[in-house]
Amino acid sequence: MTKRHDSIFSARAPALGYLYQIRYALLDSLRRLRDCEDFQVGIERLDDVQFEPEGRPIELLQTKHHIRKTASLKDSSQDLWHTIRVWASAISDQQVPEGFLAYLITTAQAPEGSAAFYLRPSPRRNIERALQLLDGVSETSSNPTNKAAYEAYRKLTAKQKLALLGSAIVLDSQPDIDELDLHLKKELSFVVSRPKIGSFLKRLEGFWFERAVRHMINEKNDAIASDELQAEIDSLREQFRRENLPVDPDIMSAFVDASGYRDNTFVKQLKMIGIKDGRIVHAIRNFYRAFEQRSRWVGDELLMVGDLERYDDRLFEEWELHFLRMCDDLPRDALDGEMIEAAKRVFEWAA
Repeated sequence: MTKRHDSIFSARAPALGYLYQIRYALLDSLRRLRDCEDFQVGIERLDDVQFEPEGRPIELLQTKHHIRKTASLKDSSQDLWHTIRVWASAISDQQVPEGFLAYLITTAQAPEGSAAFYLRPSPRRNIERALQLLDGVSETSSNPTNKAAYEAYRKLTAKQKLALLGSAIVLDSQPDIDELDLHLKKELSFVVSRPKIGSFLKRLEGFWFERAVRHMINEKNDAIASDELQAEIDSLREQFRRENLPVDPDIMSAFVDASGYRDNTFVKQLKMIGIKDGRIVHAIRNFYRAFEQRSRWVGDELLMVGDLERYDDRLFEEWELHFLRMCDDLPRDALDGEMIEAAKRVFEWAA
């Protein structure tokens, strides 16, 4: 039992780490949009997350997520040295331009007096002291896990080490993956009304995760542009206006097994007036979409009290008006063929 629990836990931690990385990229992107920045964001390129702000040096983000809140970013921390190895290798291989910025985003805490503590953006930031501490650890530590990182760091010249630490910024005690919800919703608080923020965020994250996956599997590794994110936010904002409701792509593109609806009343009615199978399948698909979308609106609490009833009443009145017009146009002794043709015209209007 213990081994199985440990296995699940060890698999859960890296999975959450990857999700955290993508969600944090969205959060940082929203913050930059709020500041009217133009940028491109890459995931799993030179680092976990990479920002290229227009007209400014490249920014690298290394994210570290811990399930337990007690994690500490000590001088021999694997998280710290893994990050240093990534940045040191980028400098050695000349993959980053002069003046780049490198952020370590971690849910762990940097203990006072540690190298990470002196690399935080605070009045006590001290690059020289951090250099002394990291030099000491890299020369004296026998930790096999960090061996490759120590070697990559020691290969740097004194000037390169200072450049690396001058670019490095440690942001510790960051919100964990669950707490990111509050921060993401805060960034969207001026985009959509408070009761709808959760539903808005769910749809925005759906777009963001899909776009991130396409970005990572694309051979050209096309970066995500700030204009793309802004366009999606603008589109969703229009859908979430008081007089509108969002239409979800997954519902619109879902496969519908038409055979499961053959006994529905509307299917039998369409067959009675001679509608062919192809259009019946289309009608079934629309029925499914309407049912699923309405259910989701209700589940996401996007409808005000009485909205659905008022919409149904309006829909019925519109249909009834067309039905009565059809009846007025038919003679009392209308033949079956005439009634079928009239019914088809009503279906044409409804479809």
